[in-house]
Order: sequence, then C-alpha cells, then structure tokens
Amino acid sequence: MKKLNAKHKKRAIVLIQGLPGSGKTTLARALLDLMPTASLVNGDFVRENINRDLTFSIAHRIEHARRMAEISNLTLNYGANDHCVVDFVCPTAATRKAFLNAADYPVYTVFMNTITADESRFSDTRNMYDAPTDYAFRVSGYKTIEELKHVARTIHLALMNRSSNFSVTRLRRSL
Repeated sequence: MKKLNAKHKKRAIVLIQGLPGSGKTTLARALLDLMPTASLVNGDFVRENINRDLTFSIAHRIEHARRMAEISNLTLNYGANDHCVVDFVCPTAATRKAFLNAADYPVYTVFMNTITADESRFSDTRNMYDAPTDYAFRVSGYKTIEELKHVARTIHLALMNRSSNFSVTRLRRSL
C-alpha cells in the first residue's frame, strides 16, 4: 500500500463479495444511502463496460479483480469520496489477493454468506468459488430488505467510528 497523506488516512474500500445472488449489490446500495461521500464500483457494470476484453478464465478473473481495485483507487485518489464500496464475486483466494495487492487503501471485506453454492445461478462460479476465511464482516443471512438495511447501518457505524490505526482484524464481526 502506498503512503497516504493526512487527507486520505480515513479513506477506505469496502469490498462486498459473495456468490452471485447473495445480495452484494443490494447491500452496496443500502450502504451508499448511508454514506453520501462514497462511490460505488459494481463488478457486473465494470465487466460489461470496461473489462469486455476479459473472459471468465481464472487468469482473467484475477485481472478483473486487479482492475476493480485500481478503479477504486481512482475514485478515492481524485474524487471527494471517503469510501469506495465495491461489489463483486471475487471467487478465489487468488482474485482476493490480486484485489488486496492493488488496493492503495485499507480494505474492509464483507463476506455475503447468505446462499449456498447450490443456490448460485452460475455453475462455473459455483464450481470454483472458495469462500473467504479472512473478512471484517460476515453476513450470514437476512430475510427482508429491512434486515439488510440494519446490516448496512451496523457496517456504516463501525467504519465511521474506527480510528486511523484501527485493526481490520479487531473489526471482524458476524452479522
């Protein structure tokens, strides 16, 4: 991670990851409603409009993850944003490592553990998906949008109340 000046020390990336259909985008939008100075980087939008040159091979998934982090860096480096909310599958340890290595800011990972692999709609992703073991938040399930909004409020409060030297490991919670 690059050295950050004082203006950028409180900025962070919130990576919401999980299987397709787990509620990543819904949670991201709920967080954005609470964070007026946050930007959104959506994996589906980036893949369809920016990363059209990439396939779904593992090498290209790793490159997609790296580019997602670089886009997040751009929104924090040159915008008025304090946080960048990123939602995409990030299906393997290698894709997560590529994202983390390219990120210039602290990354708070939200693992959407809300559906099983059998419930996921894409067989290629379902077959390769390796659930993360390192995350700041794990969302184990929700039944309503209101419950997911409560999860968003909890994550938002934790992010807003952290000090600049707050450990991501100490932040780890199951919601």
